[in-house]
Amino acid sequence: MTYQAHKTLTAYATKAGGKPSGEQLAAINQFTLDELGEDQVYVRTAILAHSGIDRDRDAFEKALLDDFAKTLPGKGLFVKHPGSYDGDSGPGIGRWFAAKVIKVTQDEARKQLREPKLAFPTEKEDAYLLEASYYVPRSEKNADLIADINAGVASDVSIGFAASRRTAITKDDTGDVLAYQVHAPGEAMEGSLVWLGAQPGARTVKNQKGQQGLIDDTETEGKAVDLEQKLNAANTKVTELEGKVTEHETTISTLQPKAQNFDALAKVAGSDNEPADHDDIKAMITAGKAYIDNMVDTIIKSKRLNETMKDDQESLDEAKAFYRKQPLKLLQQEFEQAQKAMPKGGQVDGSDPHAAKPKGEKPEDQKDYSNPLDNPALSAA
Repeated sequence: MTYQAHKTLTAYATKAGGKPSGEQLAAINQFTLDELGEDQVYVRTAILAHSGIDRDRDAFEKALLDDFAKTLPGKGLFVKHPGSYDGDSGPGIGRWFAAKVIKVTQDEARKQLREPKLAFPTEKEDAYLLEASYYVPRSEKNADLIADINAGVASDVSIGFAASRRTAITKDDTGDVLAYQVHAPGEAMEGSLVWLGAQPGARTVKNQKGQQGLIDDTETEGKAVDLEQKLNAANTKVTELEGKVTEHETTISTLQPKAQNFDALAKVAGSDNEPADHDDIKAMITAGKAYIDNMVDTIIKSKRLNETMKDDQESLDEAKAFYRKQPLKLLQQEFEQAQKAMPKGGQVDGSDPHAAKPKGEKPEDQKDYSNPLDNPALSAA
């Protein structure tokens, strides 16, 4: 069963005014149709999800957050969830272009999320935050929204996702359910700006130099994110190419024996232009053809004598072509039946039985030459 939900958390700028670094711009332009400049896009980063227990009493495991980081880039940024109760809200206002999971202590997570009472499913010190960056096109339409984000008015964010399952986390002594662990595999479907989400502290955050935040927004950080994305893309391409190489190798290994067999047969049988060098094999092939021709002639002869086929030249040619294409086993069966059905002393040649009638016969004395036995062109043995 797939578990689907929305979880809401809050973003920080990597440069003053939301301008992207060169590395970020390169990552953004992977998803655009036109090449955009730094003055054409507005960039912010959000803590989109974490491993703490949220308002729905759910907690994401670290492996699921890793899946979100892999699948979020390229997904849409919306104002309210597109799959909410009032249906699809149409195209997004921006797009997520980078994401990663950061390991911090539980106290650091509470501090960064501004949630001092945030609980975690275990007492271990580790906590995990999903840091994700989005961009919005700078336009007249988006000017008010960008102003609201800068003012911290539109800051809460929420992730729309799918996960494989939920399991209960219980107290050891009483068995009471404390929360539910949400497990991988999963996928981040989208991220939205909302009024308040299920995940405490999920919001757009600021982290300019000299200000407290999750990490310092330096050029080095932007390069690290960009290099990580390029490495992931390269690894994906390598895996894809390795799969194709394996597929081609399998095809070659399958076809190679067949090619060797065909080559051997060609050498044995030869061709019209280059007959085989082996006289005994050529003699066998010639005898085989003669054997087939004899069976075909016998079948046709039987049918002509028994009037089960037309006796004109066109019909004879069609019948020969037909029987020569039949599998040997079927042809042998037809040959045996033809032998049994052959009239005793029957003999036939290839002439038209209707072409020669004795001259001088009166109409009432003329025979019906549709019977091959009455045809003067046929002679009894």
